[in-house]
Amino acid sequence: MAADRQDEMTSAATVGELRASTAEVERVLAQLDALPTLPAVAVRLLELTGDARADARDLSRVIESDPSLAARLLALGRRAERAVASTSIHELVVMLGFEAVRSLALSVKVFEVFSQDTAGPSRVFDPPSFWKHSLAVGCAARWLAERSGGGQSTGADRANPELAFLCGLLHDIGKIALAGCFPKAYDRAMERAAECLLDLSEVERTMFGLDHTLAGRRLAERWKLPEVIVQSAWLHHHDLAALPRIESPHYLRLVQWADGLVSLLRIGDAGRQSVRSDWPGEIRTLATPGPEQDRFRDELVEAVQARAELVGLDRLTSREVYQEALSRTTAELLRTNAQLAEANRELEARAQGFEALRVLKQTLGDEPGHEALCRAALAALTHLADDEPIALAVTSTLRETVWIAAQDDAGTTVVKSWSAARARLIEHVALAGHWMPAGMLSRVWADRVASTMGRPPETCRAIGAGGGCGVICVAESALHRRETIDVLCDWIETWLIGIESRMASERLSEELSQINRRLIDTRAEAARDRSLAMVGRMAAGAAHEINNPLAVISGRAQLLASAAADEKIRQTAETIADHAARASDIVTELMAFAKPAEPKPTCWSAADVLGAWRREWIDRGVLTEKEFPLHISDEPPQIHAEEAQIRMLLDELVRNAVDAMQGASARRLMVNCWQDVTDEKVMIRVEDNGCGMSADVLEQAADPFFSHRVAGRGRGLGLSRAMRYAQINGGTIRLFSTPGRGTQVLVELPSAGTTHTG
Repeated sequence: MAADRQDEMTSAATVGELRASTAEVERVLAQLDALPTLPAVAVRLLELTGDARADARDLSRVIESDPSLAARLLALGRRAERAVASTSIHELVVMLGFEAVRSLALSVKVFEVFSQDTAGPSRVFDPPSFWKHSLAVGCAARWLAERSGGGQSTGADRANPELAFLCGLLHDIGKIALAGCFPKAYDRAMERAAECLLDLSEVERTMFGLDHTLAGRRLAERWKLPEVIVQSAWLHHHDLAALPRIESPHYLRLVQWADGLVSLLRIGDAGRQSVRSDWPGEIRTLATPGPEQDRFRDELVEAVQARAELVGLDRLTSREVYQEALSRTTAELLRTNAQLAEANRELEARAQGFEALRVLKQTLGDEPGHEALCRAALAALTHLADDEPIALAVTSTLRETVWIAAQDDAGTTVVKSWSAARARLIEHVALAGHWMPAGMLSRVWADRVASTMGRPPETCRAIGAGGGCGVICVAESALHRRETIDVLCDWIETWLIGIESRMASERLSEELSQINRRLIDTRAEAARDRSLAMVGRMAAGAAHEINNPLAVISGRAQLLASAAADEKIRQTAETIADHAARASDIVTELMAFAKPAEPKPTCWSAADVLGAWRREWIDRGVLTEKEFPLHISDEPPQIHAEEAQIRMLLDELVRNAVDAMQGASARRLMVNCWQDVTDEKVMIRVEDNGCGMSADVLEQAADPFFSHRVAGRGRGLGLSRAMRYAQINGGTIRLFSTPGRGTQVLVELPSAGTTHTG
């Protein structure tokens, strides 16, 4: 048989090698083509079926050519419902009918093709039990055809009971074909369908790429069986309403009803399959426990018993059929109950897991932190731990902190935190997401977990979450809920990732804000530097293009003044010379502003230099001792800068302050000097009580050539020059002013230390 030649190959094949693809389906179909063909007697019987001129004598001659078949049919005639005492096949055909004898003969010949059980007694697929099921479906289809006319009252659509029997007998022929070609693989398919409560057709498609309906169609077409039998083998699991118009749909409907009824009654075994529930009224009565179903079962069992011996099965009694059906029903119920019990346990565990997740989410709030996560996670884990001690440790590399949460003897949640940069809770980072013994905890954190938990941890489950990680510590007695705790741990890990991400986002936002502020400041400084560079280039050109003409003008004016006899001409020439010199000074001042001399910083005492500078201004009579106070910190700071340039910087500030205080009833220019807390800067604050500056003036006060004074009173380089001196010496100047309340100027200069070296 073909199964003998292919068994070795298919037993070595894995389920994955049999998954659906076009090439694999064709390979399976090729194996079906290797199955034996129908015997010549069966082929001739089929030819007579399609020949309208054939009669009982033609059928008798074909059957008589096979002595074994003839003897079995004669024996059947003597035991049939209408006992026929006949010694010739012709008489039997006349008495039983053309269709009945033909269907019996075809049944015998089809069974002979698959009569050998090639896999031995250990096979899951049981051929005798399969044929009992097939016989029962055939007998049920015949019974329904006799009583209902196939759903039709009269006419051409009325079902022939014997043809209905053949359709039912051969509807699952694809199963015996697949089992014959791939015995071990088909056993696995039946086992999987039974264990997972799956329809056998679904498992067949997964493993072979096609199911028994397509295999049955291929085999029926190869044997040239009638089209109505081909359709029954191919479409008996399809919804008739969804099918296109087919030939003789009433036969297909009879097979579907019969197959469903036989499966409900557990007669024989053809693998697990779903049972249709959309019965019509008369069939629903047979599918419902009650007197009608009992009568149907009795008649069906007797019919199966009568036909079993004909096709070569051992003689069956009604009791054996009943016991076998009851045994199958009991076994399936036990298996279903066990699966339901297991499913109930899983559902209970899942329900507890969902409740723990609800507790976690409800306790967390909208934007929890690490401590809130510890409290919520501990509440959820305690819900799963059956009152066993449990602890949770969480670390954040962003906060450089470790939190440990546990419940004390009174049931109160205790959360402790420690500062720990780059803390390692577990010895091996690769253990994240796995269960491990408590010995894998880092020693220092194992001790702290034990002190918080009230007892040494036994078993741990590690959590890994990017910048943060954690450890769940439980007693070994809680491990029966390990799968549920794993799910909860995944959610805790997700929340931990969210907290770390939010913290990283907030930190990044703060850093971006600082960078943006520095960018704005840098942009302003860059604009000022570009302005100064333009001034420098302009002043350099002016020095060459203007100073030479001014020198000529000044020289000629001086000669004219010395040689002029007229006093008026002499005075005019001197005025020309003075203004030429003033213009030359302006150009020189611009050059000094745009390209100041490179500073030569030294270390000097702020108290000494500021004291001498203040004395000079008082001696000039610009300010008095009372109007110009100076305060130096107890430890006089040392400044590292060029003394001359810093004094010019301070002179510019004093000139601006004195000008702003004109008209004030009591002038006051106060200077404070102290060391910054970082010891890197020396702070000098110059504060006046002048008229102050508006916001617009304050914004432009440091711009070159901007002056708020009356026209002709200044060139607008005072504050710009002061900022220039501070900048080239590594310092800064900041202005604070309020109209009517004066101005404060804060000067930062590099510090050289706090020890006085003067």
